[in-house]
Amino acid sequence: WEDSGMDRVFGATEACEFVKKINFSPSTVAFDQAMKND
Repeated sequence: WEDSGMDRVFGATEACEFVKKINFSPSTVAFDQAMKND
């Protein structure tokens, strides 16, 4: 995404804080295996 009117440092800081609050467990499923068609 791009927004020429957005302060990148502010946006990155805000996004990082938001993601850290979510704090979900990583997937135990490998991406390639999950997307594989049998």
